Amino acid sequence: MERILLIAVDIGNSRLKCGVFNPEGWQEKSPVASRVVSVSLSDLDRQEFADELGAVIPEKTRTVWWIASVNRPATTKLLELIRRKRSDDEIV
Repeated sequence: MERILLIAVDIGNSRLKCGVFNPEGWQEKSPVASRVVSVSLSDLDRQEFADELGAVIPEKTRTVWWIASVNRPATTKLLELIRRKRSDDEIV
């Protein structure tokens, strides 16, 4: 069975939080993120943020992003980053 990694993203007015959920945890009623990445929106353009995301997401793993946002400009920046660095990923 193919492993699918889920990245749940919450984009607020000042911060972006990503929870990384491994498929093994999906069996639980309340899965817990195996890793959380949280950054100020002012750091969204910095290479360190892209590097940190790259460190927690295996390169060849099929990944689905679920994004909830109240901040359209920050969402656009994240989508551009995903499309540039992880073009095969699915965005919901």
